[in-house]
Amino acid sequence: MARLGFSHFARGFRFAYGRAYRSFLADLAEPERAQDRLLGQMVAEMSATDYGRRHGLAQDDAYRQFAQKLPVVDYDGLSPWVELQRRSARPVLCPGGAAFYERTSGSSGASKEIPYTPGLQASFVRMFLLWAYDCLKHGPQLRSGSTFLSVSPGSAQDDTDYLPRWLHSVIGRHLVLPRGLRQVADAETFKRILAAYLLNEPALEVVSVWNPSYFSSLLEFIEARRSLLAADLRAGAIAAGGRVFRLPQATSSQRIQKLDAGELDFRDLWPQLRLLSCWTDANASLVIEPLRRRLPHAVIQGKGLVATEAPMTIPLWRSSAPVPLLSEVFFEFIADDGRICRLHEVDVGARYELVISQRGGLARYRIGDRVEVVGRYLAAPTLRFVGRSSVVSDLVGEKLNENFVRISLEGLAQLAGVRWMLLPAVEGGKAGYIVLLDGPLAGGDVAAAVDARLQHAHHYRLARELGQLSPAALEWHPRLDQAYLEWNAAHGRKWGNVKPAALISDVKRAASFLEYVRSPAWIR
Repeated sequence: MARLGFSHFARGFRFAYGRAYRSFLADLAEPERAQDRLLGQMVAEMSATDYGRRHGLAQDDAYRQFAQKLPVVDYDGLSPWVELQRRSARPVLCPGGAAFYERTSGSSGASKEIPYTPGLQASFVRMFLLWAYDCLKHGPQLRSGSTFLSVSPGSAQDDTDYLPRWLHSVIGRHLVLPRGLRQVADAETFKRILAAYLLNEPALEVVSVWNPSYFSSLLEFIEARRSLLAADLRAGAIAAGGRVFRLPQATSSQRIQKLDAGELDFRDLWPQLRLLSCWTDANASLVIEPLRRRLPHAVIQGKGLVATEAPMTIPLWRSSAPVPLLSEVFFEFIADDGRICRLHEVDVGARYELVISQRGGLARYRIGDRVEVVGRYLAAPTLRFVGRSSVVSDLVGEKLNENFVRISLEGLAQLAGVRWMLLPAVEGGKAGYIVLLDGPLAGGDVAAAVDARLQHAHHYRLARELGQLSPAALEWHPRLDQAYLEWNAAHGRKWGNVKPAALISDVKRAASFLEYVRSPAWIR
């Protein structure tokens, strides 16, 4: 099917998936009933696992018994069960056993091995199908359907791997993706090939990535290497890693000229770009502005809350904030006073820590994310991700939480429009914090202003007064987000899934990143 047939595909997809979409809306109109139905299915399955039997779970237990019998746990509490599951053919933790294990990106801490069952895989597929249907029905009108989905260098998987085979075979005809690209491990070569393929596609309409700095750094690469990329487009091929990547079509001379000469305007290169889907909440809000400046003609839609463990919320065009994927994940919420609420019991305007039970066997799992209840869509609460609850830096007892750091410093006028990141450091025998910046400052004593904001945290102020911490210092490092991506990739983390950071809490990881951005290898 040619790209000219995209409208025909879109009509067929809406017809085929309309009933499932309407069923999801019906669940949003009755969230308590939908969650009870899902919990009943999960309890029946979990009661047949070793984990469920250990805790006395019966297949007909309702929520009260479920909550009384099963503890709220984090990954450390479940890791022995995960390891037993890996070594056994029995349903130790996972109903029916695990198909494979997915490693979390670990960008804010230690990696985890998450068991994937067919049921959990199906949850991710249904998330994508609901999002795609809603975009086609209520989002910007698309003509070509030409789409780029996130892929990472040296990765065994990319976002297309979550699609069912039948859908992949159809949508694959509309994807801008060089075959074999994800096997390219070198970041510079990866960006060169990917940039050339995207520039070769004037009908690009949709870009879907997780980390906004992923695509922002790619646009920066195009700006910095435009002459090289123009030569690649003229040649129609790029030789790299012992193979040749051939562009799918000839690039017009007018298009190459727009890239090679004069002021670069991405609206000229991708005039049909309609939608950029990426993270926009919490730390991602710090890096979204460069994309808005470069792509003013595209609508930026924030993604919902998705983790390796489960898809939790999805954006809908007619909702002001993402809605819970309440037909796939059972939700509980821990209030600041320790009270645990169900989905239909939360208060608008309140913030909670998330506890989820999903189709892969993780039950009452404290995932470490905090959300704010923004409002309601139909009868279901809408949820905005506000940050991780467990990212805390503690050199001498100051206990700086990443959410506090982001909120405190993003309101600082001297840092407006500048990407920054806070790192703990112990240098010359003194402990303190370094603010990394990637752009010019608005003037004034910025270090003192940063330090004053941080002193709004009681324990940080006490540590400064006692001389345990040095005053905050500043360092300027260009292309900060790009450096963070590539440093994570060098440490085996999937590039496309690296989360934006306001604070690197672990002092050893912070020292490693600081060494990287200070090295001549990076400053080139």
